[in-house]
Amino acid sequence: MSAAVGTARRLTGTDFLAPERGPSAPGSVPALASAWRAFAAQPLQVAYARRFVAGVLAGLRAADDVVLCVSELASNAVLHSSSREPGGCFVVRALVSGAGRIRAEVEDRGGPWDCESGHDEEHGRGLLIVGGLATRWGITGGDCGRIAWLELDPA
Repeated sequence: MSAAVGTARRLTGTDFLAPERGPSAPGSVPALASAWRAFAAQPLQVAYARRFVAGVLAGLRAADDVVLCVSELASNAVLHSSSREPGGCFVVRALVSGAGRIRAEVEDRGGPWDCESGHDEEHGRGLLIVGGLATRWGITGGDCGRIAWLELDPA
């Protein structure tokens, strides 16, 4: 499987700070680097997504927390979204601002989440982990596509 890789580019402030794209916000800090990659929606690919994010964020203070959060969000995309259907994929984006803020996104094909497992010993804690580590996080979209995103401030 060959994964698509996005090239880094300078982004406007709202590309980085807002969960949905829009015009640049006054006083926002532009992103210094961004990268993205598509992965087949298979459980093994979650490990590759972790390695990708770790590589993009190498040397940054909050990198380990972001990698853990992306792992949880990518697992949700593989297990609970329409991306799990044959040929499905998910996309991971990582962005770093000039102020050191990190934003990560996991985009899937949306659809109803197949969450039959509840909060047992093995499943059901991923979003609690994201909420505990991220400065801000959220989920946008729905049946046609969804983006789960998080931001961590440098402090």
